[in-house]
Amino acid sequence: TGNNHYLLLPDISFIGTQTGLFTRDKSQPDRNKFLFREGELAVQSFVYPGIKQDAFVVFANDEVTVEEAYLTAQQLKVLGKYPVSLTLGRRKAPFGRTNQLHPHSWQAVDNPAALRNLVDPESLTGDGAYVSYLFPTKFFLQLDAGYFGAANPTTSTDTVPEGGAAFADTFSTVRLWAGQHVGGGELELGGRFAVDRTPSEPAFTVARRTGRATERRGVDDRARKGSGAGGT
Repeated sequence: TGNNHYLLLPDISFIGTQTGLFTRDKSQPDRNKFLFREGELAVQSFVYPGIKQDAFVVFANDEVTVEEAYLTAQQLKVLGKYPVSLTLGRRKAPFGRTNQLHPHSWQAVDNPAALRNLVDPESLTGDGAYVSYLFPTKFFLQLDAGYFGAANPTTSTDTVPEGGAAFADTFSTVRLWAGQHVGGGELELGGRFAVDRTPSEPAFTVARRTGRATERRGVDDRARKGSGAGGT
């Protein structure tokens, strides 16, 4: 348009999530009820050409929390020729295909048990930064690497296990993922790694430990044909 007026008008949206449980099981305290799970207010806008701001405020359980708030600088040049993007702030970490999705974007009402127990009940989130590099290949190939401080750290005084990676303080993540059109569909494959090397020792953890390091590794894939989709 030849001007930056769009920088003054952010995108604002609100999404409410409501669930219902209908069962004959009388042991369920919320049976045959509709429940308001959470409301999410999103404010998103470019604050400068090539720099975008995203903020997500969640209203749940009579509390208001800043779930995510971050800046993304696009197309930065490293060594003068390698374009990378930099994300800085509180962000769901780039760990697997679904970790950065919000609950209203999940394929099911709840996160799969494997993700709740081994990663986080909702998502692995931290305060920090990560860089993304899209390789100049004929097929899609991207590398994400980040360093975060745990948004909800676990300490050695915790007495109730809540599942998840049990990262005590700071943690690092790396994800490499690729995609390729095959026939009339698309195939995507990725691998990810996260590690927390802080000295504290949580009382409960289902993590694999090497010395005092908590590690998480995983592989994800997706196959999509035509307008349908499927994957793990």
